Amino acid sequence: MLKLATATIITALLAAGIGAQQPTPWTGWSQKDAEKILNDSPWGQTQTDTNTSEMVYSPTVGSGAGSASSR
Repeated sequence: MLKLATATIITALLAAGIGAQQPTPWTGWSQKDAEKILNDSPWGQTQTDTNTSEMVYSPTVGSGAGSASSR
């Protein structure tokens, strides 16, 4: 019974995949379609570099009352 149910589900999924809409070739895209693909895709995003060195604490040498150089 489990094999029959699995086979039925797989067959239904394959049939749904065959009936799916075929992609339009790039020559058939409208201006709106092309802009959507270029602006919404991962390679169309703007990368912003940030300076993360200021996020990490790094004490300076010789500062503060307890440093060895001030004794």
